Amino acid sequence: MLTEWGFTLNSTDTSLGLISASRERPLHGYYDPYDDAYSYGRGMRLFGGVGIGHGGSGVGFGIGGIGYGGGVGQQPVEVERVSLLVDDAHIRISRDIRRFDHWGDLRESYSASNDDFCQRFQTSFTQTAPATGRPL
Repeated sequence: MLTEWGFTLNSTDTSLGLISASRERPLHGYYDPYDDAYSYGRGMRLFGGVGIGHGGSGVGFGIGGIGYGGGVGQQPVEVERVSLLVDDAHIRISRDIRRFDHWGDLRESYSASNDDFCQRFQTSFTQTAPATGRPL
């Protein structure tokens, strides 16, 4: 059922009853609104620094660079992971979502095991699994 939803199975352990799966989708135009270096999505990032020092006879300075647009060729992505723990009486599900920016840095991470997802999973599972008379 998870593969039909677009997930890729990462690992399974039948002796433990554990299934792990994930899926990834591009985030077009994504930026981190809390990172001021992105100028709130206006597309310019300045990095580096300027320093002046004197120790008798020398003065030195340096400037990093200015980058426009989308980083080092990476697309911002959202990775959704789902883990199922199955025993004779119950199925326990855990879901989390992580968002990475165009630099590959983790910008957001949160648990997404909400009622909506769990209800959709249970409905789909009961429609596709054979009836056993046992609750989820």
